[in-house]
Amino acid sequence: MLTNKKSPQRNSWASSSIVAIMALLVFAGCQPAGPKALMLGKRYLDQGEHEKALRVLTRASQLIPEHPQVWNHLGLAYHGLKEPTKAAEAYQRALRIDSDLAAAHYNLGILYLEENHLPQAAAELSAFVSRDTNSAGGYMELGM
Repeated sequence: MLTNKKSPQRNSWASSSIVAIMALLVFAGCQPAGPKALMLGKRYLDQGEHEKALRVLTRASQLIPEHPQVWNHLGLAYHGLKEPTKAAEAYQRALRIDSDLAAAHYNLGILYLEENHLPQAAAELSAFVSRDTNSAGGYMELGM
């Protein structure tokens, strides 16, 4: 009899554990809105859909404003939409958050190169190649 009384407690504990584990598995697959928006924005950029990327990344910038990749990607969206001033501002904000973000140095350098701001382009591309020493493309752009 004593064993029978303990069994329901074990089953109750086991049931609670299974429910807790299932809940963890379900919620582990869910991402917070900010990172989810960043990933979706990157996907839109990869597909060349800059307007959609801009909408989603603007939202991401409100949700996770201290994430440098949000601003770098937002810069790419503006860059793709031929808005160089806004693109430069976004890249610069990414670099204020993380001055070692090589991608933002590269993107800003390319933007400056396209806009014929050669001293600034050289400075940004030099910053890029000093952080990513294996980038042949970075050295080629710097040579321009």
